[in-house]
Amino acid sequence: MKVRLGLSLVLGILFFAGCANLALAQGGASAALLTGTVTDPSGSSVAGASITLRNTDTNTTYTATSSDRGVYTVANLVPGNYELKVSFTGFAGYTQTGIVLTVGQAATINVGLQV
Repeated sequence: MKVRLGLSLVLGILFFAGCANLALAQGGASAALLTGTVTDPSGSSVAGASITLRNTDTNTTYTATSSDRGVYTVANLVPGNYELKVSFTGFAGYTQTGIVLTVGQAATINVGLQV
């Protein structure tokens, strides 16, 4: 009798632990992600470009910098409406409005800077 009770208790704990892991995994899917590549007029990557992403609903601002390959990533974004600004010395500023990110979305916006 004690063995059955102990086994039931252990199985119950394992079941609830598994459900908690599943809930945590689903919780991470509520955020959105924005990534892209910054290039110059010749198509070469622009390293070190300043990326500013602003949630126009909450006015929350996220920043990033493009990598050596011109790639940028802004993660863990609350779904909503955004404005993207990209700047780099010697190039005209870039602005894109009306970006809508949804739950779990991984969006890509590539940016071509002009002199």
